[in-house]
Amino acid sequence: MSTIPREAELSWLGTELSWLPESEARSVFARAEQGMSPTDYALDTEQFQTVETISASDTALARAWLAERIGRTERVFVSFGSRHVCAISASAFLTHWQDMFGPARDDVLITDEQESWILFYHHEDQFQFGRTKCA
Repeated sequence: MSTIPREAELSWLGTELSWLPESEARSVFARAEQGMSPTDYALDTEQFQTVETISASDTALARAWLAERIGRTERVFVSFGSRHVCAISASAFLTHWQDMFGPARDDVLITDEQESWILFYHHEDQFQFGRTKCA
């Protein structure tokens, strides 16, 4: 496990992402975390219209799948934990996601600004996408 702070680790993205202040990060993370199942390490299917899952191991296929679901979003919030949340354009996220986090290491929650969906990257190299019932 890396001991390099996430901000330093992703500094190569420069101005493509911005880190939220801790109080805002905690708030974004808490709202996203509410979409997680209380019993399984997955999205809570009771909270979403649909929950879809795909392996992230085929980068091209995963990128196309992600683009179909989040491509119209202006920017997304990427939550690595309650204190480490960044904002990044959806297009930059689609281009760089495979370099931002990886299997056997990260569990990441990604949301749009309207909170109309949640994307969960699981450390077993898979994505789950849930569209909220009110979206």
